[in-house]
Amino acid sequence: MLSLCAAWVLQQATSESTLPSLAFPARPIPVELERGRELARKGRALITVGAEDRVPVAKWFDGVLARDVEFIEYLSPGLISRWLGYLDAKELWPEGELQNRWSVLRGRLDGQATFVVTLSAFPKLSVQELTEEVPADPTPLEKSRFVLTVGERRIEARGSLMASWQAKSRDELLPYRWWIDSPLDPLLTPLEESDANEAPLPLGDYHQAWHWVQVPLVPEMHGPNGFQLSVVSSRSLRTASFPRARPRGTIE
Repeated sequence: MLSLCAAWVLQQATSESTLPSLAFPARPIPVELERGRELARKGRALITVGAEDRVPVAKWFDGVLARDVEFIEYLSPGLISRWLGYLDAKELWPEGELQNRWSVLRGRLDGQATFVVTLSAFPKLSVQELTEEVPADPTPLEKSRFVLTVGERRIEARGSLMASWQAKSRDELLPYRWWIDSPLDPLLTPLEESDANEAPLPLGDYHQAWHWVQVPLVPEMHGPNGFQLSVVSSRSLRTASFPRARPRGTIE
């Protein structure tokens, strides 16, 4: 029978092994590269590459169902590896292209935790015409703070607005591609995509904003409990925990 000390060490080792590393290695992560290629072979949309590192943090009722409409996406080494694997399978890159892009991305992302934060302000719809419809308040979308919490420590994160759209319906907001407006363009942008996002006419009561958020890694973030990123605004507090546990199976 294990002693209490040995059991604790085993538990810690097991916990840590379920969480991916926060550091970007010299080369892409092979298993994640292949998972990205598999998504491309299956014809999945590029947005699915980040599914495991994208955490919904707020819902909106569309009159029928509650929809996830706000997200915090962590650009982890695994996600970037999958992304490059996906593009490599789609575009049949020449030898050395994948590693060259990884090296540049590693130089920009290693040593920091980087996130894409999607915030939304939609009208509160009437429920079967029994409740009053409430207009959206877009003010908090561009006046939010981002705070990383690890244990008892709080670290103010740097956030910059990539884009803010207004539209007549939620569907008009869905085509937005954050990678084109990010500092990582064109490294993550498929050849088939245009050079710029095309915003809808700024009319309507549906608002969405996308933020680029970064915070330097600190030693405590490498522990088994990971860390949390919170969005602080006058509206509410939204929090996502990272890193996610290692995936079990494939992305569908």
